[in-house]
Amino acid sequence: MATKEKSNQPEFTKEQFLISKSYTGLEKDIFRALLDDNKTYTKDQVREIADDFVRKEVQ
Repeated sequence: MATKEKSNQPEFTKEQFLISKSYTGLEKDIFRALLDDNKTYTKDQVREIADDFVRKEVQ
């Protein structure tokens, strides 16, 4: 994330992303593994987290 400023985008919990119909099963698996239960995230933040995970080089 480029800045730490509070955005005007709504924030959602991990559980809300997991029950959303907007994401595939694979994306939800990534969210389940990488998102913190006690934090909230914007849609842009979870998209960036998922994209970074998918692009990560396998070691």
